[in-house]
Amino acid sequence: MFRRVLGFVAGVEYESRWYHMISATAIRRRTRFVGSFWPSHPTILSSVDIQKARTMISEFKDFLFKTNALALAVGVIIGATTGKVVTAVVDDVIMPPIALIMPPGDWRTAQIELSRAKDADGKVTVNAIKYGHFAGAMVDFVTISFVVFLIGKSLLPKPETPKTQVCAECLETIPQEAKRCKFCTSAVNYA
Repeated sequence: MFRRVLGFVAGVEYESRWYHMISATAIRRRTRFVGSFWPSHPTILSSVDIQKARTMISEFKDFLFKTNALALAVGVIIGATTGKVVTAVVDDVIMPPIALIMPPGDWRTAQIELSRAKDADGKVTVNAIKYGHFAGAMVDFVTISFVVFLIGKSLLPKPETPKTQVCAECLETIPQEAKRCKFCTSAVNYA
């Protein structure tokens, strides 16, 4: 299968240990007729078609590496796995002690029933304010955000605070190394 895909990209079809060149019409035929995926009579691609395919592949490589699309994909994958770690820490480490503090029973299903109706099939529909579900969602949000905060604080480097001074004339904050204030253009005295 890999040889077929690789051969298709380069304009070469691998079929029963023989290499055949395929034409642009055969490529169009592949998209039109699903039943006849491989052409019965291989023909030669023009050099212009091969050059267009190579240009397209090189443009795709440039897109992946120059626009940081690959770095974004890696970031999304790492973010998804970090989400799994956070969920495991919250569910297995933090929530059991919180469950000792919370009231016993299934408190997440607590609700204030406003109305109850029965349809023709006998199915009961309850209109209620589900404050237990809301409270559970808030507890989950606070614990997950706290764990994300702790992980971020421990793993991310602490940003350096830039050294600044206050201009004596306009009271704006400027860099420590500045010789003149960028707001009022007055000369700055070093302290």
